[in-house]
Amino acid sequence: MEKIVVVGLGRLGLPFAATLAKNRNLEVVGVDLRADLVEALAAGATHSEEPGVDLSLVREFTTNLQAALQKATAAAIVVNTPPTPDGHLDHGAVERCLAAIVDGRFAMAPGGFVVLVSTVEPKPLRALAANAKDHGIALV
Repeated sequence: MEKIVVVGLGRLGLPFAATLAKNRNLEVVGVDLRADLVEALAAGATHSEEPGVDLSLVREFTTNLQAALQKATAAAIVVNTPPTPDGHLDHGAVERCLAAIVDGRFAMAPGGFVVLVSTVEPKPLRALAANAKDHGIALV
């Protein structure tokens, strides 16, 4: 069974994790920094308005990214990239997630990769992909 870690359990990340979990050949672990959200999700409460979100199929909800990455085949980054005052996007959350994943790369399964679902502008995306590649991780 392939293990997928979804980082960011907000409006897009939670339905994304639940949809992946419908595939019985995937073990899905949801990660978010907000402990109150993780506790609520683990108890079965959802904030999603999307129909068909079945939290029971997600194996685990946690705040511990490093533990979640143990033997994961892939990680999906689904975090907010809000606009900045100058009209660009704030990629800080994406950068922090990718840095944490790169730092924990030893924990991922060989050949593991990261799927970037968050919106990122082309120039920063190239820099993020190069950084991941430098650490032996494919960013798609």
